[in-house]
Amino acid sequence: FLSGHRARLPPRSLPRGHMADTWGTLRPSDSAHRRCTQLDGLWAFIADHKDDGHASGFCSGLPESGRTPIAVPASWNEQLPELDSFLGPAWYERTVWAPLGLTPRQRVCLRFGSVNYSCEVYFNGERAGAHEGGHLPFEVDVTCLLRSSGEPNLLVLRVDGRLEPTHVPPGGGWGAMAPGCFPRASFDFYPFCGVQRSVQLCVRPASGLEGLKIETRLEGLSAGAASSASVVMRCRCGTGVSRVRASLWTQGDQLILTH
Repeated sequence: FLSGHRARLPPRSLPRGHMADTWGTLRPSDSAHRRCTQLDGLWAFIADHKDDGHASGFCSGLPESGRTPIAVPASWNEQLPELDSFLGPAWYERTVWAPLGLTPRQRVCLRFGSVNYSCEVYFNGERAGAHEGGHLPFEVDVTCLLRSSGEPNLLVLRVDGRLEPTHVPPGGGWGAMAPGCFPRASFDFYPFCGVQRSVQLCVRPASGLEGLKIETRLEGLSAGAASSASVVMRCRCGTGVSRVRASLWTQGDQLILTH
């Protein structure tokens, strides 16, 4: 928490467009059919103090002048002393190489573990998606924007951590802890900004699980072995036929049943 500063934070709105999917986002893991590449490391970074990055064309690539290297994942407030009380907006950039051997039956997604607070994702100059809220992971599908296998792709992020009364936690309005405190918020911690969790490039089959929901029920004061179980699947497969096999394993990877 930083004190001794007062900030006037102008209102802003997120441009219209695709909002990234967050519900039921599964943690990616490598398998025979999926592979993930870490995009952590040093990215190019520019603090957009004038909030004119859109007008200056930053979404198609950051200018050489004014950029600085920054580590991902980590907040910019902890890495750059001159930005210790800066809430945004700011821009990130890095090159992403298209995986070799992609087929039409695969899709490519970018997975962000946490970006605080709002994030716009641009891929090769096109707006691929957006997300609000720094507490949940989100994914953006870039399959249609990906260049040919083996060619470089440009990934640009616009991150804005400025506080608003409608954010979680809320801020930027009434109810500040003290008149001289920064930021003006009703909570007692500093809202660190930036790409704060790992970023991954994930290649997976075009067909697969989008979300997982588990419902449990306990009858009585104790529970034993279940006499029955049900699996409900909803598939979007167009005019084709989709076959699903459900299997249940123990925590020690022992197969119990397959249906």
